[in-house]
Amino acid sequence: MLLDAKLSLGQRMRADLAAALMHQPQIVYLDEPTIGLDLAVKDRVREFFRTIRDEGTTVMLTSHDLADIEGFCRRLVIIDSGRIIFDGDLEGAKDRFARERILHIETETVVALDTLRESLAGAQVTPGDTPLHFSVRFDRFAMTAGHAVAALAGLANLVDFRVDEPSIEDVIRRVYSGELLLEDSDTAR
Repeated sequence: MLLDAKLSLGQRMRADLAAALMHQPQIVYLDEPTIGLDLAVKDRVREFFRTIRDEGTTVMLTSHDLADIEGFCRRLVIIDSGRIIFDGDLEGAKDRFARERILHIETETVVALDTLRESLAGAQVTPGDTPLHFSVRFDRFAMTAGHAVAALAGLANLVDFRVDEPSIEDVIRRVYSGELLLEDSDTAR
C-alpha cells in the first residue's frame, strides 16, 4: 500500500494491467483501462490490447473514453438503465443510430440555394459562412456522398469538399441524450 500511494495514477494503471495479464488469462475484464495515461502510452496500451485480442484472449472493456472503444473493440454493447439497447459492431451502431452524413462544399462560383435543393432532393442544404460555402445533410442510405458530389459538380466547379461521418462518441451522445428513437430499433431489448 505504501508503494501504491507514491505512484501516479498512470503508473498504478500500468502496474494493475501488468498484474492482470501476468498469468495470460483467457478472459480479461478491464474498467477504464487507459484512465490517467498520456496519449502515447494510451496508444501503446490499445495496440497491446489488439495484440492479445488477436492472439485469442477475450477482453471485456468498460470505458467512458470512446477512443478506447473505437481503437480496440470489435463488438459494442450499449446499456442504458440496465437494458441492452444495442449489441453489435461499431459500424452497425453508426448505421442504426447515425445514418446522417454532412457534406461541406466550397464552389468556385455562387450557386442559388434553391437550385442546390432541387438537385439534391431529400437532402437539407444550408448556407455556409460565405456564398461559396454550404453544407448538405443527407441520409447515407438514401443518397451517397458520391451522388451528391456528382450532382453538385454538374452545377459548379468544386474547389473543395469534405464528408463528416459521425464518431462513435456522437452515436453514444445521441443515444443517451434521448435524440434517438430506440423503441423503433429491432436491436433494443
